[in-house]
Amino acid sequence: MRQTATTLRYLSIFFASCALLLVGFLPSTGYAQQTADLQVIHNAAGFGDVDIYILDSGGTQLDKLNDFPFRGALVASGVPAGQDLTLTVNDASSTSSSDQQVTSQTVNFAADTFNQAIALGDVGDFSLSVVNNQTTTAGGSGLIDVFAVHGTPDAGTVDVLTRGAVVVDALGYKQTVLYDNLPTDDYVVRVGPNDNSSFLASYNANLQARGLDNVTVTVLASGFVNPSTGKPSFVVAAVPPQDLSTTPTDNFIELSPAPQTLIINEFFANPGSSQDTNGDGINGGDAEEEFIEVVNISGGTIDLSGYVLRDAADNTYTFPSGTSLAPQEAATIFAGGTPTGIPGVTDTGSPALNNGGDIIYLENDTGTQLDIVDYDTAFAPEADGTSSTRNPDFYGGMVESTTLGSAFTPGTTTGGGALPVEMGAFTATADGRDVLLRWTTLAETNNSHFEVQQKVDGAFQAVGRREGAGTTQTETSYRFRVRGLAPGSYAFRLRQVDADGDVSFAGPVTAIVGLRGAYQWANVTPNPVRTTGRTRLQVQKTQYVTVTLYDMLGREVKTLYRGTLGAGRAQSIALEAGDLPSGLYLLRARGETFSSTQRVTIVR
Repeated sequence: MRQTATTLRYLSIFFASCALLLVGFLPSTGYAQQTADLQVIHNAAGFGDVDIYILDSGGTQLDKLNDFPFRGALVASGVPAGQDLTLTVNDASSTSSSDQQVTSQTVNFAADTFNQAIALGDVGDFSLSVVNNQTTTAGGSGLIDVFAVHGTPDAGTVDVLTRGAVVVDALGYKQTVLYDNLPTDDYVVRVGPNDNSSFLASYNANLQARGLDNVTVTVLASGFVNPSTGKPSFVVAAVPPQDLSTTPTDNFIELSPAPQTLIINEFFANPGSSQDTNGDGINGGDAEEEFIEVVNISGGTIDLSGYVLRDAADNTYTFPSGTSLAPQEAATIFAGGTPTGIPGVTDTGSPALNNGGDIIYLENDTGTQLDIVDYDTAFAPEADGTSSTRNPDFYGGMVESTTLGSAFTPGTTTGGGALPVEMGAFTATADGRDVLLRWTTLAETNNSHFEVQQKVDGAFQAVGRREGAGTTQTETSYRFRVRGLAPGSYAFRLRQVDADGDVSFAGPVTAIVGLRGAYQWANVTPNPVRTTGRTRLQVQKTQYVTVTLYDMLGREVKTLYRGTLGAGRAQSIALEAGDLPSGLYLLRARGETFSSTQRVTIVR
């Protein structure tokens, strides 16, 4: 049969979470008159190319999408509607729908509908998510709908933030959500863990520049946050409802990363007439007390020369030449007056902010957007004396500062104290089976201790502690060693705790612990095996690997694993013994660079 793809219409861009969009199909010859469209997306992070078969209700092959690539997407027109079809996903070397099959699923599409089949998962955790009767349009001109798909196996539950608000809340792995009626505009999108304590990544989503209007864009979190060698790294990509090209990878559009350097941490649009936020002794109200505060969330000092704050009316403030900002330091720009006693960098000339709502843009000296806050009465009420700040400080969405229990002081954290620690470098270095963490502080205020955290199963967990220096203006160095790690990639961060309990975070940083030999193969446990035995295999170099069970006469009993194994990636392998007679067996693992055998006893 012949594979076809519909004509292209739209480019797309936005944010959030991992998926597989596969598409392409066959001619209408021989089909019932009722048909549907099917968009197939390959976003299974643990797999490379796959074969996709489409079978009719009798099992006859209608089409084969051969060697369909990871991060590929196509739309198939003329798919039979109103009848059961079977979709199978197979290894790329398959010769039929039953050969080396990974999964299969029965589908049935209504006539004249747009449907999606999204491949998600890792080796041993593959699934095909089918979305029936998916919308392709938004609520009208000037709007766009975003269908967010979380396909990143090691990211845990995530939030997606943009313009100061959490737009996707607590999206779990393999979960989806439709965010509708989003204004077609340009966005900075941040993806992070559900506690908003850090960002996994930030992206520029230039929807307006792409000419999108009144469409639904599928946005996928894709790849691994901590990839082993040979595995894809984390990205956010967008897929339009129609094909841009007959080449699948051209329809899977990765969003461009946004520098994670500065954020708008606080703004005051409507100070009360009795407030003196700039500290000059004059209660000026809106005349001079408005401010915009930005914070350096990177690990190094930033030269702000030529950076710009801009509002929706294109009023601007440009940071003067020679202005620099240390890590975690704040720069607070007031509308007027003479800023006095405000920590960090201060100046005047901030764009006037509308009390009822405005957009604040932060751009670097080349015009790249670093952050955008779009506020209105939802979290910046018109009442005098209220302002908006991030909660938690530096990372979370914007909330009224008054909801935190006290008014906010510019240049400080939401707790009202001075910035507790000025961080210097923070690094992670592999040392054999250990990882050595080093960090420095340039100054500390009321610093109790650092809690060292390691990411395990998608969440950070405490693995150690280093006492802080209390209050000091001199540089202090710290070290912490995490011992006895298996080969793989590891992420770490620091949780800094003040004496009064306030916290802040640094990192994450990553290190890769490598294999010392060509392979590492764990013994089968338990051995003897009564029902199921398990082992794990890692290789130093990406290669094709087979793991086969033989009896003592050398006859092949069953193949437990066959496929390409990425360098450094731990592959779990199960030996199901329920259908095998008792006796002694040989389990052999073979690759391009090694061969190894171990004895296994099965008892009934």
